[in-house]
Amino acid sequence: MSVVPRGPKMSMRRIVYFAAAAILVGLPSFAAAQDQGNGQGNGQGNGEETFSLVTTVQTPNNSALNGFDIGFVDPSAGTYFLADSTDQAVLAIDTRTKAPTFLDQGGFNGAPATCAVPHACNGPDGVVPVHTQGGVQIWAGNYPSNIKVLDSSQERR
Repeated sequence: MSVVPRGPKMSMRRIVYFAAAAILVGLPSFAAAQDQGNGQGNGQGNGEETFSLVTTVQTPNNSALNGFDIGFVDPSAGTYFLADSTDQAVLAIDTRTKAPTFLDQGGFNGAPATCAVPHACNGPDGVVPVHTQGGVQIWAGNYPSNIKVLDSSQERR
């Protein structure tokens, strides 16, 4: 004899409709709650962050930075690394002192004026720090389809 009461069975279709209705009713409320200036945005209710200029940093040779690719902040090394094709180098900026240095300046292809496929001949392209037992290596792409590995502590100049 069963002691579990048996009520009307809900079909799978009804369960799906009920779940979809609950989601459709709940999502707008959730989105509105996230957009009320609760520290997730700029407090103006639009969910956008607001930034302001704190400082500027010149390249070591005061060049006009016309060509660059991906930059990366390595918080444990305290350094911002930027693939700088204008100066044919990886630009390393100390995040505490704002001191800029070049890694392997002139060792990359730069941004040649002519190339069969635009930007395909550039270098450095992309930059990522890799932590090893010996320190921080910087891996940067360069034309033609290779990766240069730099020791950030040894290469600064």
